[in-house]
Amino acid sequence: MNVGILDKPYGDVTLHLNNILDSSALRLNLYGTYFSTMENTNTNPTYPFLVNTITSAIFHADYFDYYKSAGWRTGLTADYKFISADGYIEMSKQDSLRKTTNNSIFSSSLWRDNPTIIPGDYFIASGGISLNSTSFLRNTSFNVSLKLNGMYGEIKEPKTLFRSMDAELQMDVPTFYTGYSPMLLELIIAGGKSCPTTPYQYQFRMPTRLNIIGQSGVFYSAPIGIYGGNRYFACFANYNLTDLWWRAIGLPRYEGRGIDLILAGSAGKYYTPSGSYYKGTDNQFYSELGFGLSRIPTFISNVGYLSFDARWGLGPVAHGSFGWGIGLSLPF
Repeated sequence: MNVGILDKPYGDVTLHLNNILDSSALRLNLYGTYFSTMENTNTNPTYPFLVNTITSAIFHADYFDYYKSAGWRTGLTADYKFISADGYIEMSKQDSLRKTTNNSIFSSSLWRDNPTIIPGDYFIASGGISLNSTSFLRNTSFNVSLKLNGMYGEIKEPKTLFRSMDAELQMDVPTFYTGYSPMLLELIIAGGKSCPTTPYQYQFRMPTRLNIIGQSGVFYSAPIGIYGGNRYFACFANYNLTDLWWRAIGLPRYEGRGIDLILAGSAGKYYTPSGSYYKGTDNQFYSELGFGLSRIPTFISNVGYLSFDARWGLGPVAHGSFGWGIGLSLPF
């Protein structure tokens, strides 16, 4: 198997045709691109490239694994009221990339290697649809969104077919009202299934925090890039109790508010096909419980606030693990 290195410039050329159909209800955009790029094997969650680069350089923690891909892609995006859809077809030549350094600013300890992929000519057809209630539910904290995605893939030589489907349901449910904002229960339920023949770069990977960066819908205590496979089920719950606890014990407030307390828990089960680079959870749930603090003042701006989250692993798979993360939160 040939394993490539970054021996030539990478880039892409893209043509966008926006607002092909643009009415008060429907918007349609088309695009086409020719590319020769270094691709991420997993883009969920979508940590920005700059954030990943900074954490890699300072904290020696790269979230992604990489491979190289060259070819063309054409697709469309469409929005109609509370429905959004996208789809594309792609023809590309893909190959593995070899790790070229172990160095960051403060460390030269070993990075994990980029896993090898099945090289060859790929045909990919992918599409998704999402529904979001925010466009028709006004003046309420309740929101529900649903995402559905499907993919058909083919490797030319040796002839290999693979398919996958995944879905995610997210609900924000207000419970008890506190006078200015309700206690809010956030639920995320996600799952997916793909063929055992699905190549590594298109398999599902457990979403985890990026070093100290935290966000919803990720596991905090799990290591990066270890768990995944061709089938999974995961759920996440966060219950924001607002700052009632802060006010109840008489702590000083900033801009009329205290720090919000959030109770959190997550569980996920991952199954791996034979020969997968990923590790499964041995038919057990990877589970964790913890808490978060939100609306932590920076005393610099009354618009940007900080958040802090901590999670402890539970059960036979996650026992003894711990993770934490920081983020930005808004005052409303």
